[in-house]
Amino acid sequence: MRHLFAKLSSVLIIASLAATMALASPDKQKLPKVPKMPVCPVCKMSLTMKKDKAHMKAVKMHGKTYYCCAACKMDKGAKTTKKK
Repeated sequence: MRHLFAKLSSVLIIASLAATMALASPDKQKLPKVPKMPVCPVCKMSLTMKKDKAHMKAVKMHGKTYYCCAACKMDKGAKTTKKK
């Protein structure tokens, strides 16, 4: 009887440790990736995808239109990097 209880207790301890380790380290592949918003090449502020009173200047980057602050001195000579 004593050996039976010893084996059962060791199996329960190993199972609980394995379950604890599995819960403690979540799989990184399942976490959602947060997209980074692009930055204005002139004033270095983050761009938004919606036009509002604070973000009036349209900037086209990577085939998409983003909006920068109204005080930005965006001119036609500003270069944007192309996504490869």
